[in-house]
Amino acid sequence: MAVDGRTAPLTALSGLASRPAGVRNAAAAALAAAAVRRPDPAIAWLRGLPDTERAAAIAMLKDGFASLDEDFAEEQFFAAARASYWSAAENSPARALSVTLIQELEF
Repeated sequence: MAVDGRTAPLTALSGLASRPAGVRNAAAAALAAAAVRRPDPAIAWLRGLPDTERAAAIAMLKDGFASLDEDFAEEQFFAAARASYWSAAENSPARALSVTLIQELEF
């Protein structure tokens, strides 16, 4: 369901950030897999999160991306983040999120 870009499953996965390592790692991998398959809905979902939840979700994405073996898909997520940056108004929250994603995910 998260791969379909549905917000509730994405939120449920990111909500597992404080769980034991095995659960968190599996959730991070699933969150990253959903994000690389449907970057635009994932970025829109991140944009709607409160700051603290967004930071935890981005940290999980970073860990999840490290566990994925999908460089091309990760590059597509990066391209979507860059496109979001350029389509957003200057000094907007959407542009700020794109900058955060690019920096935090080390694209």
